[in-house]
Amino acid sequence: MGASTTGLRAAVHARGDVRIRIRDASSGEIRRILEVRNTVVSGGFGALIALLNTADPGSLIARLRPGTGTTPPALSDTDVANAIAVPASSTYPAGILELSTRKTPALGSGLFDLLIEATIPGGTDSDPYNGKTISEAGLITAGGLLFARQIHPGISKVSTIAIDYEWRIRFLPVRTS
Repeated sequence: MGASTTGLRAAVHARGDVRIRIRDASSGEIRRILEVRNTVVSGGFGALIALLNTADPGSLIARLRPGTGTTPPALSDTDVANAIAVPASSTYPAGILELSTRKTPALGSGLFDLLIEATIPGGTDSDPYNGKTISEAGLITAGGLLFARQIHPGISKVSTIAIDYEWRIRFLPVRTS
């Protein structure tokens, strides 16, 4: 971890939460909701530094990568633990899903506040995620760096369900007194 990343970690607290909705792919009816805490990895802090200092577009969070790993996240993670292999001909190249929504609310109580949403769709038997137990997800920057990663209880993906990820990350200044 570089000196600038270490300095930012000392000055800024990263708080994140992930809400996962498992819903019926046809009706949209919510079957289950999971809520877990998020881990912003060292690459995420580095991307934040690049974004704030240079407005580097490669540092923007651009994609969600689901996986089947169950190893708890660590600051040193550079990818999800067990990304789901997806054929090159798939709608989801390299197993990465485009974000459906990305909002950066105005600066307020947080130094930097992000709301990110992505969906693993249902409704098709040929979906490469069907038959997998999805138990982790990572946010990937446009430059390909892992920004944040989290594990969650396994979700057996079948064509009749869709999985919605709502990821909120807030960077807050550390109070020193």
